[in-house]
Amino acid sequence: MIDTIFTSCECTTAKIDKSTISKNDSAIISISFKTDKSEEFSREVYVKTNLSGKTYSLYG
Repeated sequence: MIDTIFTSCECTTAKIDKSTISKNDSAIISISFKTDKSEEFSREVYVKTNLSGKTYSLYG
């Protein structure tokens, strides 16, 4: 199960299409960025699960 999804800044939002994921199942995480910058930038999205309290990071 997904406990929380949070991002590295307020300019980034993340949403998941379902919070309960069964074994061998999948879910879609949609990530949006809002920026006025034209140069390359990166942000992080964190997904905290109930699997031993682990938090996974997505970089982009």
